Formats: sequence, C-alpha cells, structure tokens
Amino acid sequence: KDADSVCALLLHDVVEDGSLGYQDIREDFGPQVERLVKGLTRERPDNETEEQKKKNKIEHIKELSQEGREIQLLKLCDVLDNARSWKYIPNDNPNFKKIPRWKNELKNYLPLAKKVNSKLFLMLQKYIKVGE
Repeated sequence: KDADSVCALLLHDVVEDGSLGYQDIREDFGPQVERLVKGLTRERPDNETEEQKKKNKIEHIKELSQEGREIQLLKLCDVLDNARSWKYIPNDNPNFKKIPRWKNELKNYLPLAKKVNSKLFLMLQKYIKVGE
C-alpha cells in the first residue's frame, strides 16, 4: 500500500532474526515504520522452549487482534508470503520437516483473517488444505 508498510514487512524479519533493533529502525526509517515493525514482531525470550514458543505464538495472535487493521493486514500478508514459500523448500532441507507444524500454526491465523479480509482468509485457507 505504501513505502512504510513495505519497509515494515521487510524489516520485521531482520529484527526477529538479526541484530537490528527498534532504535535502528526508528533512526533509519522513522517512527511510523518502527511502530509497524513492533506490531508485526513477536518478541522471543532467550532460551524459549518449543512448548513456550507454541503458547507465545498463540498469545501474539491474540495481541494482533487488538492491533489496528493496518498491522493485522500486514501480518496476514506476511503469513501468506511464508506459506507461498513452502513449496520452494527442498525435501532435504531441515526446514522441510517444519511445514506440517507451520500449517498447523497457520490455522490459528484464520479467525483473524476471516474478520479482517475475506480474500486473505480464502488464500490462507488454501495452504492448510494442500497436502493434508
């Protein structure tokens, strides 16, 4: 929709998986991009167990339901982009074994998608049904 949204979609993964912090985002891209990135990013505690990760992801989705529509749409687009990339993960890649878990996690986003955007809901739903 706009440059700030595109920046936030690209940068939230950098915050989640890299060493870039919110202050860096604010300095380089401005407070609006920082706000969007914070809304998209799930905080990950150090030494998070798999069980904690499951619970924290569900909690993050609940928190998203309290966010504004813009952040909700951006997160759903991110989830859709992730689902679309699954078919490019080679069978011998360790992440290939995670696809069933990711599909299961995607189901948690469906109620939000149904509420926010029916087209995104239908597109996301398609990725759960594939291969089940």
